Amino acid sequence: MTNTKYLDNLLPVCLTDCNRGYAQGLNLEIVHESVTPMYTSSVFDSVSAHIPVKIKEKIWAGEYIDLNILLKSAKDLATDSQLNGDLSVKGGLLTITPQRQSTITNLHVWTSAFIIFMDIVLEKWPNKGQEFLKYMFNVRLASSRGYGSGWAIYDEQYRLRKARCPQSSWAELDMELWVMYVSTPPRFAHSDTNSFGGHKGSQYVQNTKPEQVQRPTASCKGYNFGRCTYGAACKFEHKCFRCSGNHPIWACKKR
Repeated sequence: MTNTKYLDNLLPVCLTDCNRGYAQGLNLEIVHESVTPMYTSSVFDSVSAHIPVKIKEKIWAGEYIDLNILLKSAKDLATDSQLNGDLSVKGGLLTITPQRQSTITNLHVWTSAFIIFMDIVLEKWPNKGQEFLKYMFNVRLASSRGYGSGWAIYDEQYRLRKARCPQSSWAELDMELWVMYVSTPPRFAHSDTNSFGGHKGSQYVQNTKPEQVQRPTASCKGYNFGRCTYGAACKFEHKCFRCSGNHPIWACKKR
């Protein structure tokens, strides 16, 4: 049953005390917040004008960000807070774990997002334009020559490494990532090896007789990466992943 006397007391308190910002009878502090109208974008604005400063500062600091964020509208970015995520209890505290955005696998969408990213960086370092154009060219080249969405993984991993080593040039091609995710077919890209030579943790089994070592038919991962140090003594074939030719995959002319 509703306590009408309580409601009668509540309403006058709110009406008389809200203009002073404090409801004395309820011990309730009223916070007045001004709501700024949403800015209508103009064709004369820069392509990154809708991005909040806090996101730009992360980019300027060299931190890795998900490019999906840059494709959100100004309205979504204004209302999107750190409260979006999965609730979990850690150490007796209720925490919110941000949900990971899916990887952009459409080259046209990625290009739109990266142009915004590039525009933000060029606000601080306008002399890096050529570096970013070369990087964009490399990713688009990876899309045309690689396998599946390997180019998208190359981009993610490249930018993760860039966050660790920000002084490197965006124009430089990361040959290790290129071989792993662009040139190498998916069935070889994540093989179970713990060394570039492809020996430790390998799925292939050696013959028990020490004088008769079974030579696997698989190509050496280290050789294709250009890092095998075993030479002729290597237990794996020194042949191209793609065409089985006598050259590493990075030198393969077959596309």
